[in-house]
Amino acid sequence: MTTVRKYVQTLSEAELLEIISDYEKFETEGAIGDSLLRKTAEIFAVEGSITRWMELVAFEAYRVFAELHIRGLSKTTQVTAND
Repeated sequence: MTTVRKYVQTLSEAELLEIISDYEKFETEGAIGDSLLRKTAEIFAVEGSITRWMELVAFEAYRVFAELHIRGLSKTTQVTAND
């Protein structure tokens, strides 16, 4: 497990959503100022492009958020092969 993944897993659902929102803004506008996404990426960006680190953080946020909701869905819905 990567250090970024471990860190992102410690974030709250609200923080995950904020990072995802920041990344979507970054994708559409091409730049982003002071944001949770940038601040989190700066923790890891000792080498390389900050943009690449922002992508890594955002992709982990998407993954962790999806995993939380898939687990929640599987607890409330039983899907069978006949469905």
